[in-house]
Amino acid sequence: MLDIHKLIELILNDPKLKKSQENSPVYRDEPILKTAAQMKRSAPSQITAMRRLAATREASFRPSEWLFYEQGIKMADYEDNYNFTGDVVRYYPTYQSLNDSQLRGYFSWRTKVRKGTMLEAPLSFVYLYLYELLNQIGVPSPEEGFGMIRRFWQSYREYDQSIDHSVKKWLHDYVIYYNLDRALLDEVADSAFDRMLPLLAEPDNIPDEELYPAICASSTYHIDTGRFGREHPDEACRAVCAVFRTLTDYYRKHRKNTLCEKLFGKFGTVPYPMFSSAVFYDSRRYEDYTYQVSESCVFFCKNGKWSCRTFFGSKKSSSELGEILKAVDRLMRQQAGFKPPLKPQQITKTLQSIIEKELARLTEEKRRSTIPEIKLDLSRLDGIRAAADLTRDRLIVEEETEETPPPPPKQEKPPNPPPSEPEKTSSPLTPAETAFLRALLNGKDFRAVLRESGLLLSIMVDGINEKLFDQFGDTVLEFDGETPVPIEDYLDELKGIIEP
Repeated sequence: MLDIHKLIELILNDPKLKKSQENSPVYRDEPILKTAAQMKRSAPSQITAMRRLAATREASFRPSEWLFYEQGIKMADYEDNYNFTGDVVRYYPTYQSLNDSQLRGYFSWRTKVRKGTMLEAPLSFVYLYLYELLNQIGVPSPEEGFGMIRRFWQSYREYDQSIDHSVKKWLHDYVIYYNLDRALLDEVADSAFDRMLPLLAEPDNIPDEELYPAICASSTYHIDTGRFGREHPDEACRAVCAVFRTLTDYYRKHRKNTLCEKLFGKFGTVPYPMFSSAVFYDSRRYEDYTYQVSESCVFFCKNGKWSCRTFFGSKKSSSELGEILKAVDRLMRQQAGFKPPLKPQQITKTLQSIIEKELARLTEEKRRSTIPEIKLDLSRLDGIRAAADLTRDRLIVEEETEETPPPPPKQEKPPNPPPSEPEKTSSPLTPAETAFLRALLNGKDFRAVLRESGLLLSIMVDGINEKLFDQFGDTVLEFDGETPVPIEDYLDELKGIIEP
């Protein structure tokens, strides 16, 4: 049996065939018959025409992304059915970087993907297809393109999850670049931080029910899900918000950076690489464009140059904020005698003082709120006065009509009885509170009593004020968070209480 190559050579050397080739200008430079290798190396006319774009004068001074975009538009509807079995390894793959065989393999795989058949392919094919979608190649509209990218990503990640990081970032940039609905950002990125940051930066006028969840979500320590926070949610909410606001004000007045900057980073504007690590041609090239993700995150484009204004730092839960909330939780448990207590932690004296003062203030507010409110109906005063005048006039008349009785006979006065001792009033205070009050009134070391009792100063003062309120109708000790001071008007009565 003749070898196929010899057979083709014999046919090509036939005199009749040569004469036919000489008389035919159309086929003069290409033989009629080709070997299998020659047929495999030949490219469809669409691919050949696409490659010619790279040789044009315009392509010589345009960026490579422009060439990719123009070639992609030309091949947007191209389909192929080619059996490619090799592998492709290209960083930032483009049509121009693939040979004809690889390119036909890509278009054949893309044809199947578009028809709903997802097959594993070289990673270069995957990224090349994603580049097309980002550039709106074969995409009806930006809105539909977002769904096409997301569906492809969710399907192909079953083969390779290494694409997750890039696709998430590209979808985020896709929404901003094509000015899509901000709600789409929540599907591909955690934009909750950007929404919470303005609340944390300016908490003064934010209601507790909005501020508390934002603080807890931004902290590594979750006081809201702890045992004390679950059993006393209102107290935990008020305490955390009060401490956070006071601490924010302290940093605003006494520190170079705000509390929010200390916890999460600096606020500023920096250049932003749109669709970084992707082959992307900026076909829109905005002259003046703004996209606001939130009050703390805004994207700008001026003459094709992108920038972003936001907090630059960690967008993860803050461990420093976690230490603050843990300290609040620990001191609240200690104040309430809640079990189990939390182990002591190293915190600054400033933070310790702020937490103790806020807890004392909230305790006093709670106590005052339990005092029944007395309301006077001033509209009834005139009636009361009229009734009193009438009663007075009747008494005067009766006194005038009554006869004056004779004076009683004088009697000798009995000897004066010995003076009786004043009746002692039982004290509602505990022995520790009595000892503390005695030391305070006598100018002695009242802190020694605190150490023996194991109570906080604020708790001791609150306990005395609360137990003596019914007797005095007022607070007997003033407390500024540092040193308690007895109210001068009650000194004598207080000394009577502490006498042995």
